[in-house]
Amino acid sequence: MALKMCFYKIGENEYGPISFVNLMNMHAKNELGDKVLIRIDGDISKKTMYLGDMKKYLDSQINNNLSGSSNSDNPIPSKKSNKLISRFVILFIGIGIYIMVQENEGSQIVQEKLQGATEQQVQPELLAKEFNELTSQKRKEIQFSLTELGYYNGTIDGIWGGNTKSALIKYDLSRETNGSLRRIMNSLGREVSVPEYIGLDGFPPPLDNETGLIYIAEGYQEVAPFNISVSSDRSYYVKLRDASTSSDVMTIIIKKGETFRGKAPLGAFELVYASGNNWYGEELLFGPSTVYSRSNSSIVFSVEGNKINGKTLTLKQIRDGNMSTSSMGPGDF
Repeated sequence: MALKMCFYKIGENEYGPISFVNLMNMHAKNELGDKVLIRIDGDISKKTMYLGDMKKYLDSQINNNLSGSSNSDNPIPSKKSNKLISRFVILFIGIGIYIMVQENEGSQIVQEKLQGATEQQVQPELLAKEFNELTSQKRKEIQFSLTELGYYNGTIDGIWGGNTKSALIKYDLSRETNGSLRRIMNSLGREVSVPEYIGLDGFPPPLDNETGLIYIAEGYQEVAPFNISVSSDRSYYVKLRDASTSSDVMTIIIKKGETFRGKAPLGAFELVYASGNNWYGEELLFGPSTVYSRSNSSIVFSVEGNKINGKTLTLKQIRDGNMSTSSMGPGDF
């Protein structure tokens, strides 16, 4: 009778169907126990056997298959065939691992070639030439921007060197700007807002100015109400200059969009002022972008009886304003 499929039962638990080969594997691992009820499906009929000694029965079946006496449609593999199958399995696993390794190495080689090709597109000599042709201010702005983005860790001095070269190449590769310094600068400009002082030689970081009185000359007293409001886009450094002696009597700093409220000395004064974005102090004022202006007429603070005449000014460009001004040079300020 050809053995095809076995159903077996241990105690109350029924298992199967399983192949006869798997049944004997379970026997070899002592997973069947001593008493097992086996129902074997053959070609013609089904038989049920109660095995008191499972090991003898299965061992006899193994011996029959090894000796070639079994006519089973699913013969039990011999020890030699098991070894051969195992070798084939190991061979296939080895081939699979080899292919995976080769694919990974190939992928890595392709990535390295692509990286190399991309790096070849960046020409350091051309970058250096274009960089050095820029103004000192522009070169410093590039270094500052690269520092803000974590690409540059050198001194912001506008000088080409290894750190600047490495930072530009890394940034170019990350942003795919194709080795063009112009494209790099445009990209940096979109990502980083550069303070004005960065590109200025000899300029420290700007000061956080507070609106208020800075100076009043000796012998002058604050008497008449004096209020000045300024536009929100610029800060102002204002002077009251004695109209008769041209000496500075009072100086005031007014922050963007704020109003100074104080008192001025009595007399006639010329109003002169400087304006800009970043305040560097009374010596540097607002840096190279400082705008200098003066009033075209005197401002008078006076007393009439019990009335003190003060002034309220708004330093903004207003159509039909009642105080005309004109520009002046820094030397006249």
